[in-house]
Amino acid sequence: MIKINKEKDIITMTGHSMPDICAAISSIMYTSVNALLKYNETAIEYKDENDIITIEIKKHDTIIDLLINNMFDMFEDVLTDYGDDYIQIKRC
Repeated sequence: MIKINKEKDIITMTGHSMPDICAAISSIMYTSVNALLKYNETAIEYKDENDIITIEIKKHDTIIDLLINNMFDMFEDVLTDYGDDYIQIKRC
């Protein structure tokens, strides 16, 4: 199961799932991270530590928040398609 958690300005992703689900979630995450860093290289801090991916949101503005929200909207789309047996998303 892939677990995606957002608490305040920290997003963590852990776990694995079926290859197509992992590919979808990874593509969404990497595209969003790259967009955020191209927009403002100090907007986030990104760490990939084998089984844990951490994104720390360092700045907020309209575009940064839009990109983060869009990333979560797309995660929710994958959840809708595959179900909560494979993906868990928490936003606090």
